[in-house]
Amino acid sequence: MSKILDLNSQSNFDEIINLCAKLIQQDKVLILPTDTIYGLCANAFSKKAVERIFSIKKRPSNKPLIVLISNLRQLSLLTNEIPKDAILLIEKFWPGPLTLIFKKHGEVFNDSKNESKTIAVRLINDDFLKQVIEKSNPIVSTSANISGNDFPLHFSDISKELINIVDCIVFRKEKLLNHESTIVSVVKKPFKLIREGAISFDEISKFVKIEK
Repeated sequence: MSKILDLNSQSNFDEIINLCAKLIQQDKVLILPTDTIYGLCANAFSKKAVERIFSIKKRPSNKPLIVLISNLRQLSLLTNEIPKDAILLIEKFWPGPLTLIFKKHGEVFNDSKNESKTIAVRLINDDFLKQVIEKSNPIVSTSANISGNDFPLHFSDISKELINIVDCIVFRKEKLLNHESTIVSVVKKPFKLIREGAISFDEISKFVKIEK
């Protein structure tokens, strides 16, 4: 049975942050509330932990995971190619629900076979998770469900199958927001819209040239 922690009690807020960061550094898999939905999360620099997420979720090995960061300094751990126009999007929309796809470098694992040449990154806009990542490492994150099932927006939506197999779950009393991040590839010009989510194509096109 997983360790289940209630984030609604502010008295142990820092204690939960420290425990989650420690578990991530130990290559454990956690279910954590993000600024959108509940996510399966683990250390992005642990092949073992990332492979376990793919196994738990029954996710195809060719579908890379998004990596969440807590500050812009961590972006340099994941990519060394940040196009000038991508900086415009970063300055306007980060932190927030915009995921940018870059060329990948370093020993980061966002797919189960470590074959992906690109990496999808988002600067998280959630105080709790931001502090966890600040104390651990960038983390991979994907919706806390079996592939093909509904996204969990409330603790009660998380399946017992997952509750019984992950190492730790942190929950909030309130329902989460349920808005997907917009995904844009900035690997080459013109930039390409991969998924339209919380931020519209029209809003992004005000700042950079982008194709659908």
